[in-house]
Amino acid sequence: LREAQDRWYSPAAFYLAKVVLDSLTQCFFPLVATAIGYPIMGLNFQSVDRIVWFYAFLALLSNVGAAVGFVVSALVPSVNAALSITPGLVMPQLILCGLFIKVDLLPQPFRAISYVVVVRYALQGVFTNEFVCDTRPECVPEVFRTVSGDACALSPCDFCCDEHEVAASAGVCPILTCDDALRSLSMDGDAIWPSADTNSGTVALNALVLLTLLVF
Repeated sequence: LREAQDRWYSPAAFYLAKVVLDSLTQCFFPLVATAIGYPIMGLNFQSVDRIVWFYAFLALLSNVGAAVGFVVSALVPSVNAALSITPGLVMPQLILCGLFIKVDLLPQPFRAISYVVVVRYALQGVFTNEFVCDTRPECVPEVFRTVSGDACALSPCDFCCDEHEVAASAGVCPILTCDDALRSLSMDGDAIWPSADTNSGTVALNALVLLTLLVF
């Protein structure tokens, strides 16, 4: 306030400078998390795009969290009050994002509220990004559904089940391709919004929605 009264800089300049600096800071820690966690978890290394998109979702989500923190700190008078409010903001995000309860199964008005839940789009984007792969044309599900164990070395499909998984699924392997994996998670194009004709397009659309929610 004193600097603004002395006309050193305007409130708008201070706000923009702080937003830019904080955004760069919030983008650094997701970079470290991606560099360490991505190879440890054995995520999709099929192309560099997969790693970049994973980092992009972490960075966007980190900045959204920081933005929510700034809003809460501006609205409440003390740190204790902010700590009391924070769980009430975080828990609905986790409940309505579709991780524990499918979005289609949420009753109204919670299903409508889920459209403004930022974690929903981060989750959809990360899951879809992980299961973007080029399935070989030789992978014919009708042929390789019953393949398991040591015979998996001969399977051209993206995934293969062991004997226990096949036995638990009535003698067939339920997941052979990336599309099968997304369907099992209710994250395929027919089950989520927004979605595109390709998985890569769906990843980009979810990142765009997440960026829009961050801006507004």
